[in-house]
Amino acid sequence: MAFDPSKLDYKAAQKFLPRKGNLIANFWRRDFESQILDLLETGDFLQNFERYVGPLPTPGEGYLAAMEMIRKSYAPILKLREVLKRHVRGVIGKEPQFESVLEGLELPRRERRKAKNSSGSPVEALADAVDETQGRVWDEEGEHKILKQAVARLCAVGSCFLRYDFPPGLLIDGVDRNTGLDAQGVAADTWQDAYEQIYLELAPRGSAAVYLDPFTRRKTAFYSYMEPVPGTETKTRRAIQISWVDENDITQVRVVRHGSQEVDEWGVETGGTLLVVDALTEPLLTPDLLQLQDILCSIATNIKINSDVAGHPQMTLIDIAPPVVEVPAPTEANPDAKKRVPTAIETGPRTVQTLYSYVAKDKEGKPLVGTDGKPIIKQGSLEYREPVSSEPLRADIDFFALEIYSAVNQRHVPARASANASAAMLAEMRADFADSLLETKPDVEKVLRTVLKARLCLAAFAAGDTDALSQFKGGRVRVDLRLNAGPISVEEQAAIIAMRDARLISDETAMVLLSAVDDVEAEIDKLGEENRTASGLNKTPTPKANAPTSPVKLEVV
Repeated sequence: MAFDPSKLDYKAAQKFLPRKGNLIANFWRRDFESQILDLLETGDFLQNFERYVGPLPTPGEGYLAAMEMIRKSYAPILKLREVLKRHVRGVIGKEPQFESVLEGLELPRRERRKAKNSSGSPVEALADAVDETQGRVWDEEGEHKILKQAVARLCAVGSCFLRYDFPPGLLIDGVDRNTGLDAQGVAADTWQDAYEQIYLELAPRGSAAVYLDPFTRRKTAFYSYMEPVPGTETKTRRAIQISWVDENDITQVRVVRHGSQEVDEWGVETGGTLLVVDALTEPLLTPDLLQLQDILCSIATNIKINSDVAGHPQMTLIDIAPPVVEVPAPTEANPDAKKRVPTAIETGPRTVQTLYSYVAKDKEGKPLVGTDGKPIIKQGSLEYREPVSSEPLRADIDFFALEIYSAVNQRHVPARASANASAAMLAEMRADFADSLLETKPDVEKVLRTVLKARLCLAAFAAGDTDALSQFKGGRVRVDLRLNAGPISVEEQAAIIAMRDARLISDETAMVLLSAVDDVEAEIDKLGEENRTASGLNKTPTPKANAPTSPVKLEVV
């Protein structure tokens, strides 16, 4: 039976949204995505001791105090956050280049501007307006920051959801399914005005999902959010927005609500795109890297505890009585009776203690007396616990950190601190990093193209601009990410150029490493054109004198 999203109510739609965990053996077990995102996005480093893999105290007296000491001494070493930020910065640290290619403009902008037949045409003016509007929205609405957050989540776990829509406050009730946003009261005279009102957001974790129907291969998007209850000022209720593309290429929207049979439905033109766009890529972080991160933090915690011993030496008292205090201990025979109980020994900086040695006693517990009639005092002593060297622990940290760097193709980072790393070796390692950026690049560009084109179509539809809508639906959006492999030395630059000349790395990889050009693809096209011109491949061959002027017919004898 075919899946029909137009029949879903709130209870049925809720089943498609992700759950917080899986109930296994009567305990909620969190998945890897929750663990890694709690670490990176919320700063929950210890996660109720789930992230600590070091030695634990034996259960019993003093167990809680020991666990509290570990909690206070827990020292996070955020290598995963470091390598993730470096990868994200390399992919989308610079503002991408946007360009609209509409119908009738077959050549890229850098070439069609030279063509006299398209210069100054209405389509050209529309394309320029698209680029100008997107650039203005990008700067004013902080979309670069939103997309960096989205790419960070995408690279961390391999998926994320971007959502675009008009603010709910701009929409009114009584939506007509045929006229769509025209009946919703969107205040937009032009598609540029409407485009600036469409907001873009990274969907909060657990709020969005895209379901792929295995029978029809059609996708349905779900987005959960809170909205105010009509007629109240403080109460809210949960609503789920469902969107899908029908057979007429219209994006249908259905909103269902918790505790209410009220349903809103309308249709919009988005170029065949859902209001929630799912982005997918090969994740940079994996469960084994999270385990290496946990090991690093546990080693660092032990170093912290060892440094506490160095700063405040721990001592053992032998044959020395701890300080005591008298407390009331009334009995029936003596209501004023008191008893002496030991008190906690003060530790830490700038503490001075007065302690007493023990009085020697015989087998029956009676004090021993010397020849002078005075009690025999046992000679007490103090033993200090000296801290051990943390050098082996620091070496272990370097070892496990190197494993993380190697797994994410960032070996050049620790290698630059080594005096034994040559420029050629650093260039080779950095080339691996550039290749990893190039692997992520098309996945990010794909989702950006999808979102930008869908917003253009939605804006033109809201403004009732049929001409612009036709152009946007038939055209495409070009997005070029300007990759950046980070700063390099002069020696590394020379090594990269030598590797490129020896054809050990491609032109594209070399340009990413050198960060010499913003538009890598355009520069590669130019290089190809220059190479063809230099080799004579672009020249029209001159026919020989005895060459036939008409095609030669081959006859079979």
